[in-house]
Amino acid sequence: AVIIPGLARRVQNDTKELLELVEWQDRDESQALIAPIDATDANSNRPSVASWIRRLRSRRIDRERARLLYVAMTRAKRHLAPIACFPIKSDGEASISQRSPLGVLRPAIPHLIEVTVANPIDVVAGLASPVTAAGLRRWPADFQAPVWPADLAVSTLNLSSTELTTESQQQRGPAPDSPSRDAYARAVGIVVHRELERLAQLPELPTQIDAASESRWRQGLRLEGVPRDRCDAYLERVHAAVQRTLSDPRGRWILARRDDRDGIELALTGKVAGRVVNVVIDRCFVESGTRWVIDYKSMAPIDEDLTGFLAAQREAHRAQLERYASLLANLGPEPVRAALYFTAIGQFLELT
Repeated sequence: AVIIPGLARRVQNDTKELLELVEWQDRDESQALIAPIDATDANSNRPSVASWIRRLRSRRIDRERARLLYVAMTRAKRHLAPIACFPIKSDGEASISQRSPLGVLRPAIPHLIEVTVANPIDVVAGLASPVTAAGLRRWPADFQAPVWPADLAVSTLNLSSTELTTESQQQRGPAPDSPSRDAYARAVGIVVHRELERLAQLPELPTQIDAASESRWRQGLRLEGVPRDRCDAYLERVHAAVQRTLSDPRGRWILARRDDRDGIELALTGKVAGRVVNVVIDRCFVESGTRWVIDYKSMAPIDEDLTGFLAAQREAHRAQLERYASLLANLGPEPVRAALYFTAIGQFLELT
């Protein structure tokens, strides 16, 4: 929902500047016009360059405010609540400034203005208490600030989860899935995550990738900064990861819908190790009395040592999965088990 109050308020007039300036673009060149402020004894009926610049700037400001109003109103996904309050003239017409946001909308909603004018809000006398200015209050001349207690203890609430990493993890450096080895590996991971999120929401999982998917993935890669001439190579990686997940019985088990306790990109906030953390869990569900939490990983081993790769990944993401499990333990009495699922190689790795 989007609430936009004060639509009938008139915007403030543009102030006069000592030097009036207007800029514009003429093909490939930037142009500018500067004029001094009008003299105090200047003839008001005689146009000046400065007044022309002010009028032009005022029109530009009005158009920019209209654009911002459009942006604000189109951000509403389900509900839009524009609010305006305006007086009615003695002749029964609505008193709405043309430079107010409501004045911009008025040509498009004349029937709503007419309905509002025909059914004004009656203010019952006595219900509204008068507003009085609070004024200024001055401390007495002999005022002395109270003495701060020497033994006062102040505790703070830590809001950052970045300090939860252990000292040993910090000494090891970046995790094995660090995108530094591949500039666009992160883009592949993001697109694969989005596709798995979409598939997990389907009532029935497909066995093959539909025709529209590759176009959607290509657009996603481009939005993540992958160059056009390199999209095909990364698109193949996305295709392979998604198809492998759909072909893997364990992958289909992870994506399958169950009940209203399912979580897909589940956002949680809670306290772990004395700090408030915000997490987003890729996939979680309850099956056979156990609550599972699954985190997708899109990296693959560079060499042939799969066992060493999986062992390193388990330790690198242990703290992350333990945070997830700690938060999910508050959602029900079921025991929590956590695991990683590597979409590029179809490997399921449970935290032990």
